[in-house]
Amino acid sequence: MKASDAYEELSYLNFLGLEYNPFPVAPDDENFYFSNHIYEILSEIIHGIISRKGFMVITGDVGLGKTTISRRILSVLEEKGIETSLCFHTSYQDVELLREINRDFGINTTSLLFGEQMELLNDFLVAKNKEGKNCAIIIDDAQNLNHKSLELVRMISNLEANQQKLVQILLVGQPEL
Repeated sequence: MKASDAYEELSYLNFLGLEYNPFPVAPDDENFYFSNHIYEILSEIIHGIISRKGFMVITGDVGLGKTTISRRILSVLEEKGIETSLCFHTSYQDVELLREINRDFGINTTSLLFGEQMELLNDFLVAKNKEGKNCAIIIDDAQNLNHKSLELVRMISNLEANQQKLVQILLVGQPEL
């Protein structure tokens, strides 16, 4: 950014009496307007995760605030002590995606084999379940997942113990998801 561009932006903000740009390029939940409808969506998703519903989806067009909503959900879940993984590298192949999920949960990812990674994830989720803890995976831009990665998500969603889901999965993406 050139100095003259920065000056023009500052003049624009000063002219309108604004302290910061109200329309940032990156998602920003600090200034997001949480309407009643958005609040209902947040409440339903958080309730679904807390009550271990297993699998949920949020879809919407580009720019409607899906990423902002998913980050708000993530922050609420962490406040409630729910272990979380946020995946946004949806161009990864299945093994890379699994490794990212495991890293987010603090699981050793040095193993290169898919089966070993799945076993480590399952062991982690079973241990958390025995501690009475819930876990959630949020996958943003999920419309970009390839067939193998979607199959991985399905496999992870099937992990169960004592007739309940070991991990709750939220897919967030555009309508083609």
